[in-house]
Order: sequence, then structure tokens, then C-alpha cells
Amino acid sequence: MLFANLAKSSSDIHEEVWLDLINLYETHPRYLQHISILIKDIFHGETSEFMQENCLILTENIKSQFDLTWNKLTDVEKQILLKIVQNQQPLSRDEIKESLSLSSMEIINGLQSLTRRYLLIKLEHHQKSFHLSSVWREYLKLLS
Repeated sequence: MLFANLAKSSSDIHEEVWLDLINLYETHPRYLQHISILIKDIFHGETSEFMQENCLILTENIKSQFDLTWNKLTDVEKQILLKIVQNQQPLSRDEIKESLSLSSMEIINGLQSLTRRYLLIKLEHHQKSFHLSSVWREYLKLLS
């Protein structure tokens, strides 16, 4: 149902294009719903034309949702997110601890909360590091 309206108006439904779009927006149903409306409204349902923009586009609806979430975060959670986006690479708990003036308990609780909110992705194979979702990374760049 998510792409039903888009699929009806799209003349370029190719599995590869759809998979690229789904991966770009991290399989998140709400992001994909907003993007499908944007593609229908602005790109006349042409998913491949949208993908030629070759960048992650945040709709006003997505930004509004992120604003609400951002405003609910604690100062500790905001500091952690901003530190990770500054480094442009995954950071371990120890690296976060070294770079922020926060207690271990604040960092651990902040990381747990951000992971539960699906704002951070835990990378087991990468020295137990934490990575920021690409959609959120793009949003935080807009705040800077």
C-alpha cells in the first residue's frame, strides 16, 4: 500500500530503482511514504528521475518530524549525535567518552536511548562502534 499511488502513476517501475530508493531511506516506512508523495507530486511519479538527483532529500514533513524528535532529546543525547556527525565516521563508546565531558553513566544511558529510538546504529563488526543513520545525519547537517 505504501507505494500503491506512486506505482499507479509511475512509468519506470524497475526493481533496481525501487531497491535503491528503499535502501537510501533505510527501509523506514514513514520516510518512504513521504518520499513517494514527493516523487508523485514533483517528479510526476518518475522514481528514476528522482534518483538522478543523487542525494538524500528530506521533505518538509520529514524535517518537521525530526524537529519534534530533536526537541525531545536530552542535552546528553544531542551532544552524542552532534559528536558523531562531526566525525563523519562511527565512534566507539570510548571515543565518545574521550571527546565529551560527560560521565560514563550519561554516555551509556544516552547511547542506549538513541539506539532504542533507532537514531544510532550499533556496528558490532566495527569495534562495537555507533553510527548515525544517514537520514538523521543529513538532518543534523541542516542544523549546523
